Amino acid sequence: MNRLSGTGAVAFWDRARGALPRAAVFALMWWVLTEGASDMLQYGFVVVPLSAALSLMLLPPRRRSGPLPRRLLAGTTLLLWFLWQSFRGGADVAVRALRRPVDLDPGMVTHHTTLPDDMSRVALTAITSLMPGTLSVNLEGTELYVHVLDRSMRTGEQLAELEQRLSTLVG
Repeated sequence: MNRLSGTGAVAFWDRARGALPRAAVFALMWWVLTEGASDMLQYGFVVVPLSAALSLMLLPPRRRSGPLPRRLLAGTTLLLWFLWQSFRGGADVAVRALRRPVDLDPGMVTHHTTLPDDMSRVALTAITSLMPGTLSVNLEGTELYVHVLDRSMRTGEQLAELEQRLSTLVG
């Protein structure tokens, strides 16, 4: 059976579908880095496919977690929620910094995550660290340790909501 018939064709197109967007991203990155210089084009013809192939080996594509419109909606709502939480958290941190005496009760919060894979958990830790007043300190298995400026902040609720939104996004 050749590569383009039967199940071989399905596997071929699955790989191609994963490779083409990555190659496009690497081509765009190459164009930006070289500032569109035409004398660098021949190097790009070598570097871009090698970069795409290496990225496929290091991080193989996985089956999509759901229909594109659902994932786009989940991603958009996650982004909007994150921006709102960042605004609220930033305002809270600013008020605490200006108030005399400074109203802080720093400490550690432990959050048990139910996210299924490591990539989702890493995303949880990264987004948590970007939110004002919190810093992800360690992730051990399913336990996330977060440093907070004030232990009375509703960090547990925020983490649970963030986890639910990430779970919806990744399926």
